[in-house]
Amino acid sequence: MLALADPTTYRPQPSDIPAEPGVYRFRDSHRRVIYVGKAKSLRSRLSSYFQDISALHPRTRSMVTTGASVEWTVVGNEVEALQLEYSWIKEFDPRFNVKYRDDKSYPYLAVTMGEEYPRVQVMRGAKNPARVTSARTPMRGRSARRWISCCGSSPFARVARVYLSVLGR
Repeated sequence: MLALADPTTYRPQPSDIPAEPGVYRFRDSHRRVIYVGKAKSLRSRLSSYFQDISALHPRTRSMVTTGASVEWTVVGNEVEALQLEYSWIKEFDPRFNVKYRDDKSYPYLAVTMGEEYPRVQVMRGAKNPARVTSARTPMRGRSARRWISCCGSSPFARVARVYLSVLGR
């Protein structure tokens, strides 16, 4: 059993934490990664963990008191933070992160080819060309849509949706 740490023993000074977007990880006394998170502002997000711990959610309180150190990596934007968070969760399998498992089918990108202006969509389920239709041009047949199969997880769907929203701007 791990000894509970006093979060004030490893709390970084707010002035030492950058205000930029990034990804952070908490480590326990054995240097194992126990939690990975992302933030638009690392300073405000990390500072929230070190306020009055009695006000924290019980699971968060347990994570903060199990931790022995926190470290962060600054990235260029929120999309990069999401990608790095996802890869670290896959790499370290931290015990306090919610497992990215569900009973849904794997997500994939679908590009509608039978329309004047093809659309890109995140889809789940069977790769059935009849599922996506347009009021202007009903899609029929396999040539109406092309699929891009990707890694099978919910974080991929989140990353794909962020990319699509950025592309749509």
